[in-house]
Amino acid sequence: MAGDPAPFRRSLDRRCFQDHAVRLGSRVTLDDLDDGTREEYVLVPASESSPSDGRLSTESPVGRAIAGHHEGDVVDAHVPRGVRHLRIARLQSDRLAA
Repeated sequence: MAGDPAPFRRSLDRRCFQDHAVRLGSRVTLDDLDDGTREEYVLVPASESSPSDGRLSTESPVGRAIAGHHEGDVVDAHVPRGVRHLRIARLQSDRLAA
């Protein structure tokens, strides 16, 4: 049917989710592929950072490594102790919550 808006809605939905990348305000669950641990963080400005409270700075090595990536991506974070191999297990964006 020529006037059916469903194909347009499906392509629009896909574009919205493709834009769903890690950014300031995102809540991310990270799996450490080396030691098997799982951590959850909210990405915040450096002035609000408190990793022990689950608030990770976007300027930290891990924050910089995951920024712009998507759920399921594997990234290498270069930290002072070496390289951490992390998988973004879950991503929730503040934009989708609004």
